[in-house]
Amino acid sequence: MSDPLSLNRVYTLCKPEGDIHVPLFFDSPHSGQTYPNDFAYSCEKTQLDSMADLYVDELYAHVCTQGSYFLKAEFPRSYVDVNRHADDIDTQLVDGLWSKPLYQKGRANAGYGVIYRLVKSRPIYKERLSSQEINNRLENYYAPYHQVIADTIQVLQDRFGCVYHINCHSMPSSHRFIELPDIVLSDRNGSSCTPTFVAFVKSLFVEKNYSVGLNHPYKGAEILRKYGQPTLDRHSLQIEINRSLYMNEQILQKHENFERLKADLADITRSISDALKSSSQQLLAAD
Repeated sequence: MSDPLSLNRVYTLCKPEGDIHVPLFFDSPHSGQTYPNDFAYSCEKTQLDSMADLYVDELYAHVCTQGSYFLKAEFPRSYVDVNRHADDIDTQLVDGLWSKPLYQKGRANAGYGVIYRLVKSRPIYKERLSSQEINNRLENYYAPYHQVIADTIQVLQDRFGCVYHINCHSMPSSHRFIELPDIVLSDRNGSSCTPTFVAFVKSLFVEKNYSVGLNHPYKGAEILRKYGQPTLDRHSLQIEINRSLYMNEQILQKHENFERLKADLADITRSISDALKSSSQQLLAAD
C-alpha cells in the first residue's frame, strides 16, 4: 500500500501500491469523526455521532491491500453531507437570503439537506448559519471530496475503460419499526450499475449467510446519481450494512461480532477484486 493522499481534516485517499490491477474504488462518505472548529452545534455530540456510519471505514480499510482505492471523508456528515446535492440548501437554516439555485428534489425541506438543520427531528444549532459559513463547507469540504471521486474514477477509466465504484454505508437495524435485512444493495432502481455486478455482489453476501435486500428502503443518493453511469461503463453500487451486525446501536460501540464481519467483508471484497481483475485482463487482451 502506498502512502495515502490526504487533505488535512477533509479526506484521506488510500491508493494501492504499485501498478493498478483492478478497476475498483471504494468510498466511505459518512464515517468521518473529525469535527471542524467552526462546527457550532448546540445538541449533544452523541446525537450527531448516531447519524454517522461509525466504523465503516475500519470495516473496509483492508481494500487497499487488495489493490483497490479507498476514500474516506474525515469530517462528519452532520457538518456537510457529500451524499446530498450541493444545491440542496435548507433556507430555514440560512441567515438572510440564499441567492444561488435550490435543488427541488432533495431533503432540505425536511431539515436534512446538504447541511442538516435537524438531528432526529431536533435542532442542531441555536442560530442560523451565514451564507459565508455554508459556502465554506461546500467549497472546502464538499467540493474537494467530490473532486477526488471524479479524479479517481477518471484514472481508473483511462486505465481499464471501465470503473466499479462501491459506496460504503451503514444503516440502523430497523426503519419505521420494520426490521431491516443484514445488507441492502442499492443501484437507484437499476440506473447506476449493471445488474450483473449487483447480482454478483449479492451472491457473495448470500454465500456468507447474510440476508440481502435491494433498493429498499435505501435506493442510493447523490453520489450514485452523479457517478453511476452504466452507459459510460461507470458502475456505482451502494452497500448498506445493518449496524446491529457489528455494534451496539444504543451506546455506539463495536461488539464481539465486529472482527467476524470484517473478515467476511475481506473475503467478499477479495472475490470482487479477483473477478474484476480477471475480466479486466480479458478486456485489455481484447484491445
